[in-house]
Amino acid sequence: MSWKEFIKQPVNLDITISLIMTNLLPYMQKIEPLGKMLKQQ
Repeated sequence: MSWKEFIKQPVNLDITISLIMTNLLPYMQKIEPLGKMLKQQ
């Protein structure tokens, strides 16, 4: 199964987003002001 087919499935999309957010967390901590700004929107 290709990653495009994987992403098309809602449940797998949630898992993919969770994995992406987990991977982005260290970067978000480095740019915390931007993270706070995004949360306020």
